[in-house]
Amino acid sequence: MKVLFYLVFLLVMATLVIVFTALNPQAVTIDLSVHRFTLPLSVIIILSVFFGVLLGQLFQLPGALGRRRHIGRLRRQLAQAEEELSRLRKLPVRED
Repeated sequence: MKVLFYLVFLLVMATLVIVFTALNPQAVTIDLSVHRFTLPLSVIIILSVFFGVLLGQLFQLPGALGRRRHIGRLRRQLAQAEEELSRLRKLPVRED
């Protein structure tokens, strides 16, 4: 079911990109002081979105790695607590 959802999503996105490209064929020149590029407007917008997503993911990477380390520590603490609880349950009950 999940694969079907992703397949349909990919198909819809591909269709939108094709329609967007067909509706925006105008050439745009970008001057980077070192080099000049002339590309269709749709390609520039799609590349801008792609690089924006890529940069966003790169900036989130340190936080995500920190959370993974924290989750690992919490899992080790949980395993230790469960082990201690198991040992305590095995102790005989003393009546005073």
